[in-house]
Amino acid sequence: MWLAVAAGLGLAAPASANDSTAELATGGLRLVQDPDIRMDSEDLFLSMKEIRVRYVFHNTSDQPKTVLVAFPLPPLPAATDGGVAPAMPSWTSETNFLDFSTEVDGKPVDMSLQEKATVLGIDQTDLLKSLGVPLNPNGKATSDALEKVPTDRWRELEERGLVQVWPGSSDSPGELHQQWTLEAIYYWQQTFPPNQDVVVTHRYRPSVGLTSGITFEQQPEAGDYARRFCTDKAFLGGVAKMQAEWKRTQKDGLYPVEARLDYILKTGANWEGTIGNFRLVIDKGTPTGLISTCLDGLRKIGPTQFELVRKDFEPTGDIAILFALPISAVQE
Repeated sequence: MWLAVAAGLGLAAPASANDSTAELATGGLRLVQDPDIRMDSEDLFLSMKEIRVRYVFHNTSDQPKTVLVAFPLPPLPAATDGGVAPAMPSWTSETNFLDFSTEVDGKPVDMSLQEKATVLGIDQTDLLKSLGVPLNPNGKATSDALEKVPTDRWRELEERGLVQVWPGSSDSPGELHQQWTLEAIYYWQQTFPPNQDVVVTHRYRPSVGLTSGITFEQQPEAGDYARRFCTDKAFLGGVAKMQAEWKRTQKDGLYPVEARLDYILKTGANWEGTIGNFRLVIDKGTPTGLISTCLDGLRKIGPTQFELVRKDFEPTGDIAILFALPISAVQE
């Protein structure tokens, strides 16, 4: 999970601000549009450890409706040469790196998976499969498979933009470093009975970007963060107090870090009409943590939770949340 990545970055104690993982934007289900299928409600829970969504759909017609339902995983790029890897909650899974699962009316759904490897948007899946290379660019099985690719195929892989060939020594031909992006979609056919509700729930562990230390005070990051997360004086003041407390005590558990979570909300507008009842809860994980987001109307409902409730809601944008919290909160 992403916390394991944090440990791998040396975040058990204060580290340089360059130690970082990059977040991947996740989102909700997508349905083939049908004029008779209405979303009566959406209940969304966002935290650094889990995302849960509960939908209630209603078929307003007198006939059963069978439509395609899909959950696109965020595009997963290869780790950069600079060492900044995308945050993968499950590094052991070659495909379901978010530990995604879905239930319909309380029963698990058997989903199909479509996956492809792309370079500049061009599908290069067949070549990798012909060489026995898994499609997850950051999986251990993929690195192991690339080591077994015959050297006479290296040039073809490099010309297609799938790898970079790193020079070797006198006793080694070199190394292949993957450069492609994995695009994957879970999907299934769902039947909505006439004049009935269908409850669809799904949950997964989000991809949370993590940086050791606080970096968003620096330029040009400060301007980027202000636009993306609407950081204001109150939030920045709270962060300054957090930093001052750590400097005063020098307690490792109080060392401030930042985390970033992106959620694609506007896919909720893919179906007919508005969302009858929309509820969002954001959990910051620890009472001493801080969050900043551009969402209007959030209200505090507990020591760590904030709520947003809307009727006849039509999402037009996405959610980006910035967390500032003591490192002990990400080590739990």
